[in-house]
Amino acid sequence: MPETETIGYSDHFFTTSDGPRLHYRDYDPVGDVRGVPVVCLHGLTRNVKDFEDLAPQIAALGRRVIVISMRGRGLSDFDPQTERYQPLIYAIDVVSLLDEAGLDKAVFIGTSMGALIALIIASQQSQRFAAAVLNDIGPEISSAGLDRIMSNVSSRDPAKDWDEAARRTRSDNQDVFP
Repeated sequence: MPETETIGYSDHFFTTSDGPRLHYRDYDPVGDVRGVPVVCLHGLTRNVKDFEDLAPQIAALGRRVIVISMRGRGLSDFDPQTERYQPLIYAIDVVSLLDEAGLDKAVFIGTSMGALIALIIASQQSQRFAAAVLNDIGPEISSAGLDRIMSNVSSRDPAKDWDEAARRTRSDNQDVFP
């Protein structure tokens, strides 16, 4: 990849069909446009900041990059209806974002939950896909893995500082990632 100066982005918001206002970042392509745009989709507890390093590198190659924070993450609104925190609803939100941003087709980069969202969109609107990069997800999702994730994210006791958060993460994941 070429060396780049700092590449900026613009912050935007759009309102979903069922109410929450969602945040996204839009990175303009540098130089001549050299491919379809890229849409980046984060994992369960993450947000647009996950792609702060990758998005500018892709934009430097001449591609527009859109990065969204799903409901309840980053600067996006929380949804008071907890049953709407699910990949199918997120996929609907992403398709709405594609329409909002004027994107007919994109390359999707999805990490974990973001990869699931990409797969749902592909199954419903394959014409919107130029390609996909799926990270941290496989063809089978074990119930043991889901239980571990739910246990980790459902804690209501916030860490006092980053050191404690790092210790908890190490402890919670040591059996799976020694």
